[in-house]
Amino acid sequence: MPDFTLDPRDTVPTEYAIRAACLALGYPLTQHGLRPWRWQEMAPAAIEQAHTEAVDTFVHEAPLVQRLMGMLAEAGIRSSRRRCRVTSYALKHMAEAYLMEYVPNGTFILAAHLQGFRVIPCSPSSPNAFFNMQQSDLNALADVAHQRRGDAAMGVTFSRWGFV
Repeated sequence: MPDFTLDPRDTVPTEYAIRAACLALGYPLTQHGLRPWRWQEMAPAAIEQAHTEAVDTFVHEAPLVQRLMGMLAEAGIRSSRRRCRVTSYALKHMAEAYLMEYVPNGTFILAAHLQGFRVIPCSPSSPNAFFNMQQSDLNALADVAHQRRGDAAMGVTFSRWGFV
């Protein structure tokens, strides 16, 4: 695991941990998700500005990042050698059902990255990411989230997101 990984039950991520995690990604991360398609075209000053803005946003959201990390740890999500086929956008919706609060896509990506999962861009033009998470663990987490909130309250089924 990266050296900025925290025990989610003990510590709210510090500004240092958030800054290190954002830098380790290698391209700007915003609340909306990854921006690798812009990163390659950005001037160094613009990259630094985007990074600073992201860090400021995520420092403000550190308690939510901690709750997301706790959810992943509590659910026992394990890493895999292969990437799962579920995107960060689908996982953020599952986290919303589990935590019963709004979760930005980029905040979920940061929490998973801080938890030690590899972040893999879905495509060069997508803000979404894949992770090296065990698919079976995600299915179990989806079941728990479903029980907590239910598909009727979600307005969409988990099977639509690929959790079957």
